[in-house]
Amino acid sequence: MNKFLNFFKTLFIGIGGFFFNLIKDAFPLFKQVLMSQLSAFGSQVIAELAAGNLSGEEKRKEAFGRILAKAGEIQIVITDSLINALIEILYQKYRTQNGLDKDSENE
Repeated sequence: MNKFLNFFKTLFIGIGGFFFNLIKDAFPLFKQVLMSQLSAFGSQVIAELAAGNLSGEEKRKEAFGRILAKAGEIQIVITDSLINALIEILYQKYRTQNGLDKDSENE
């Protein structure tokens, strides 16, 4: 009887360790996929707002609100400073891709 219980104990420990390692290895990839989705969404927001007639500060606030809402939808907890950094990076990327220089952009 004791050997029987030890067998199942060993089996469950082995299976538990396997799943723990699987989840541990998959988590960074899952996090990267979610952040990629958030970045893609943010790029769309930046492009959409750039075509509008809001002031620079109004665009930033609108982008911030939309990205924060999207992060909540896909269950990402993100700080305000990271959202602001993401907006700045995506805005610079948008300007570079569209050949805009700082002097010609209405900020």
